[in-house]
Amino acid sequence: MTVVADLGHADEADRAVQRQAVDIAILDAKLPGATTVNDLCEKLIRQCGVLILTDPDCGDGACFSLTRHVPRVGFIATESSPDLLIESVRRAARGEPVFDTKLTMAALNARHNPLTGRERDVLCLAARGLRSIDIAQQLYISNGTVRNHLSRILTKTDCRTRIAAIRLAQEKGWI
Repeated sequence: MTVVADLGHADEADRAVQRQAVDIAILDAKLPGATTVNDLCEKLIRQCGVLILTDPDCGDGACFSLTRHVPRVGFIATESSPDLLIESVRRAARGEPVFDTKLTMAALNARHNPLTGRERDVLCLAARGLRSIDIAQQLYISNGTVRNHLSRILTKTDCRTRIAAIRLAQEKGWI
């Protein structure tokens, strides 16, 4: 097994896969960049298998829409042991389905989430205490776009404040 690239942004992954002979691309579901992991995955599965690392406690079911591409796309919890990660890469390379049990349970227990993937990204960063300008920088969007997302989040959650929306989203398992 050889690691051919270690990238910090989703926008770099497509070019890296094209430059290298890659069998499996491992993507963090929270990889920053203008390109979403879902969009990136849709591109990459034409060239290689994809293993997505995601947090079962986050409640972010956006990536799970990619299950229609199993076994080209696999899912593993971010907290998995290195041994499990290696075994998952090997299974994905053999064309076997990879779907971590913790993620299976999280997907089964997930409630309907009215928030879009980008709204969840914004709310997750807000939950960490980031200001709108910092959220904008991390997500490579404008500060006004962050404010628009936060406004829609408050409307969708029927909350008056960002803190109330964060609490509700956490209680419902949306973030």
